Amino acid sequence: MSYAIQNDGLGWRAVNGPDDVGPDETYSETAPAPVPEPQPHQPRTILSSREYLTRFTNAEYAAVRAAESIDLQRAYDSLIAAQYVDLTDPAVGMGLDMMVSLGIIDATRKAELLQPEPA
Repeated sequence: MSYAIQNDGLGWRAVNGPDDVGPDETYSETAPAPVPEPQPHQPRTILSSREYLTRFTNAEYAAVRAAESIDLQRAYDSLIAAQYVDLTDPAVGMGLDMMVSLGIIDATRKAELLQPEPA
């Protein structure tokens, strides 16, 4: 038996000979390896700073900007300056804890802000 293997490696079919092979296929006289099962996509926990900042409502943003806490202002400035935000980084949770302690968000909202992006 002969085979026509797709050039992208994602499939194959049995053929009678080399003349049955299409332009996007390669002829083979040996059985191809099975096509691997696709891996499920993992949720993303690393976001660009801009992606992460869009999670905050206008009211939350205004409350952070108006807060007199220098620690919160520093945390916010660090977020803006960062190239990315890792939702598993303890510093992210600590910044949100400051927002909770100041009444800007509650614990439920904190949990929402720490949710990974779907794959």
